[in-house]
Order: sequence, then C-alpha cells, then structure tokens
Amino acid sequence: MFPSVTFAENVVGAFLLGLILALLLGLGSRVDGNRASFLTTGILGSFTTFSNFTFESVDLVRSGAVEVALVYAFLSVMAGLAAAAVGLAVGRAVAARTIARRPS
Repeated sequence: MFPSVTFAENVVGAFLLGLILALLLGLGSRVDGNRASFLTTGILGSFTTFSNFTFESVDLVRSGAVEVALVYAFLSVMAGLAAAAVGLAVGRAVAARTIARRPS
C-alpha cells in the first residue's frame, strides 16, 4: 500500500520550506540565521518525516512491494522538488507584491 500520509506531509513541507525561504530572502527579513534555521530546519524538519519515508520504503521492499517502493521514492523526490519550486515562486511573488506596496 502506498504511504500517502507521509508522502503528503513531505510534499507540503517542501512547499512550505520554499515559501518561507523565499519570503525571508525576498522581504529582506531581519530574522537572524539562528531563527531562520530554527524555523526551517527545526520546525519544518520535524514536520517532514525523512526517517518515516526511509522506514516505509524499506518496509515496502521487505514485504515484496519493490515496485511500489521505487515509485514511492521517485514520486517523493520529484514531488518534493516541484513543491519546493512552487513554494519559492509563490514566496517571491508575495514578497515582490509586498515590497511594491511599501511606501517609498
């Protein structure tokens, strides 16, 4: 069975990581490196579940569902990269719109 919950958590986490990084960079945030790391690596790192992804992939292989494990691994990486790219694009657009609205 395809591990859809972990898949969804990781894709949403990748999107949020791209979004937050683009906003932090695009808005010239005064968030220092430690706080940015806490937010991205700490909070989003605990939201996403690489260890669960690995366990589920190995478990699928052990149960004989090698094809499902391969599809799961491939889709997880591809969807995660795509979600991060979309998050970056959305974050850049929001930051640009926010900057354009600031009084000069």
